Amino acid sequence: MNKTANFIGQLYAATIEDKIQWDKTVEENQFQTSFTNYSIKIGLYQGGYDDVDNYELSVINSDGIEIAKINPNDVESFTFRYKQGEQPKSSYRIFREIYEKARRTALGIEQALDDLMTSLKALRTSDGKQPEIKEKKSTDDKPDDDIPF
Repeated sequence: MNKTANFIGQLYAATIEDKIQWDKTVEENQFQTSFTNYSIKIGLYQGGYDDVDNYELSVINSDGIEIAKINPNDVESFTFRYKQGEQPKSSYRIFREIYEKARRTALGIEQALDDLMTSLKALRTSDGKQPEIKEKKSTDDKPDDDIPF
């Protein structure tokens, strides 16, 4: 297996499993996580020459030198599957999901939603009614085709 694709797959799994703490950076739309000798940044670059959002990962060594840049095109010949039986995902979708999870973690979105739901429930406890929320069942058995081109 391609080492870069394997790295992206491992990063995706660790991110989805909340094993990585992503933090904000001084750059807007960029988040980072640090390991012993390396840091990883993921960024969203909106509307390039073809007006499509693009994602890019940077690997930075302990001296602060960017030693690698990786984007979905670098691993586009690979598909990724996190769970057995799950439809394969494109490299673009994997980068997007890493970015979105990193963003939600770094900005504390889950905690904000928990706090807001607690406040909203407190406002509504007097009538005892709660909305019924069900997840839709997907009937889409088509492979992932959300590549933006």
